[in-house]
Amino acid sequence: MPLLNTAIDSDDGNPQLRAKARQALSSWLDRLQAIAEEGKRRGEVRPGVDSAELAMLIVSTLEGSFMIRRLQKNDGPLDLACHHLEEYLETKVRARQAKAGADKS
Repeated sequence: MPLLNTAIDSDDGNPQLRAKARQALSSWLDRLQAIAEEGKRRGEVRPGVDSAELAMLIVSTLEGSFMIRRLQKNDGPLDLACHHLEEYLETKVRARQAKAGADKS
């Protein structure tokens, strides 16, 4: 949650801190987007998946659940977010490949 904390602290008029928070977010999003694009090239990620949107979904889900977890002092929100992301990645993002031997006659 350091990114969320830094972003909130930078709202008080600290432009240097805001720039660092924006750079950290950009770096995280770029890295996730690159991972998704590599997954597409390898046939592991569905071709129609928007890598930038996927990266934003992952970051915003995790950052939001970290905030709620911290406020409630309860791991439930983070567990729920991780479970949801895992399910989403498996059902909407992962490319379905033919079962081994299914094409053999």
